[in-house]
Amino acid sequence: MTQDLLSVQYLRALAAMMVVLVHVEGHLTRLGYVGGWPPALHGGVDIFFVTSGFIMWVTTVKRTLTPSQFLRFRLQRILPLYWIITTLAVALMVVLPTLYQGGQLSFVHVLASYLFIPSEHPLLHTMVPVLLPGWTLNYEMFFYLIFAGCLWLAPHRRILVLIGILVGLALLHRFIPDQWMIASYWTADIILEFAFGALLGVLYSRGWKLPDALALGLLVIGALSMIAAQYVVLPRSIGGGVPAVMILAGAIYLERNHEFGRWSALGALGDASYSLYLIHGLTLSFARQVWQRLGLADTPDSFPMFVVFALALCCLLALLTYRIVERPLISAFRRQGRPIAVLA
Repeated sequence: MTQDLLSVQYLRALAAMMVVLVHVEGHLTRLGYVGGWPPALHGGVDIFFVTSGFIMWVTTVKRTLTPSQFLRFRLQRILPLYWIITTLAVALMVVLPTLYQGGQLSFVHVLASYLFIPSEHPLLHTMVPVLLPGWTLNYEMFFYLIFAGCLWLAPHRRILVLIGILVGLALLHRFIPDQWMIASYWTADIILEFAFGALLGVLYSRGWKLPDALALGLLVIGALSMIAAQYVVLPRSIGGGVPAVMILAGAIYLERNHEFGRWSALGALGDASYSLYLIHGLTLSFARQVWQRLGLADTPDSFPMFVVFALALCCLLALLTYRIVERPLISAFRRQGRPIAVLA
């Protein structure tokens, strides 16, 4: 079903570019930039989480899958490329530490990164893996485990149990001591965004429709809310998750009402969004150092030019990574058995 949802593909492309632009700011700062930066770009992660919950629901609700089958499909989709890029990052820390300046070797931290276990970064002292954007995959894998356990249940019970578990974990968060870092990590309220997406998936899979005016209103209000929420103190699930589910709902229902045109560039980037998400950290570090060595940091209009250069380079390398590495991996696993949620 989701393979035909161009709106999901386009949102994935936009969300991935938002994440890239979030991390461009740090490299701009190293180049001497001292201006502001749009905080709403952080909403790219919220869009990804809500979309993940939505896709997991609509791609499994009408299929009979055991938990082991579901987890195998998910691991086949997520793990190979993540391990490849993580291994590349570890190798760069050993061989070319000046190129990848965001890391410091620690056996425990590296092992935890491969296993999707939250672990404190030895240099940054935050709960991020070797491949920094991989912190979201730690949440994804946790969600997959919960979702897999719910697959034993009929759909009408499955959604209730799934929502109950996620809400219960989020409520438990306030009672967990700070020193219990892993438990605190996996109970953060951001996990509710998967629940929001799954609930939207229930409505969509049951054929609910929205008029164009309401769908467009959700899309616009969601985008404006995501911008406005950055200037008030709100839980992540409210300030990021609610606008994200409004944006996704508006997009998918507009597409349900009207056939979307195919934008080949945005669609291709949607296909490559996972590659873009994983490689952009290494690519941005490389881009900044190239910019500095070419002496471009002090030229007029240097900062906006760097943003364009860095984003374009990230997108180009992501498309190449998808074509050369990710797509062949997907095809190889597809030959072994039909995978689910190719877009996820």
